[in-house]
Amino acid sequence: MKQLLGYLVRNVILNPIVLVSVAVASGLIGIFLILDTPAYARRLERAEQLRPSSAAALVASAPDREVLLEGRISSRNQASFEDFVAYVHEQYRDEAFDGDHLQAWVEVARATPPLWITLADGDVRIANHDYVFDSTPVTKILAEPTATKGAVQVRGYQVDSPVLVIGHVMPGGAVKAEFLYGGSRADYMADMRAAGSRSLPLGIVFLVVGLVAMATSAYQIRRFLAEIAAERAAEEAVAVATSARPHRKRRSVR
Repeated sequence: MKQLLGYLVRNVILNPIVLVSVAVASGLIGIFLILDTPAYARRLERAEQLRPSSAAALVASAPDREVLLEGRISSRNQASFEDFVAYVHEQYRDEAFDGDHLQAWVEVARATPPLWITLADGDVRIANHDYVFDSTPVTKILAEPTATKGAVQVRGYQVDSPVLVIGHVMPGGAVKAEFLYGGSRADYMADMRAAGSRSLPLGIVFLVVGLVAMATSAYQIRRFLAEIAAERAAEEAVAVATSARPHRKRRSVR
């Protein structure tokens, strides 16, 4: 067991190629997390500044004004797939199933039609169909993974699902939605605070791991080169000693 662990440490964990790969991957993830941290703060500030609008206020509002809606998916919407009025259909891809190195849910189909949102004083129309899902409140597994295919799921919004919308007012009181979030304004702000508080420390941790891996890789490379130089020096010393040794003459046998 000790020999196996020693082999794994020397030839796998401390392999310079493995260490460089870890350093690059960790460094890129760390940089991404650190750069993404201010985005959570901006999204939180945006939600804090926008107060939930009413249906009546939207009708009287000037076009292009940024608004926040907090309500539920109206029963006036027609289901697009089973009980979902807006959804994304995904399949899990994995190296074991697909032969590639992608391990993630991959979008297969999407339906984002115009929607009716029920507010406290009435329904409001989401007029566009190019909004995105920041999060979804309902997820349904359609197929479990098999020996040849990954799992299949659909996630999205059903009638009476909670929804937060940020977008801009259109003429007549309709709204052009930028994104939908499956929850309340308080939930959304709590998520942004939590994500922002995690992003910076995690980014720093990944950067430190990357730097340590890179430093260890450089040390291992220098050590490897030193070992090669020592072996060559030893071989040269043996060669010199051999060439300098006097050769004995053989006696001729008569």
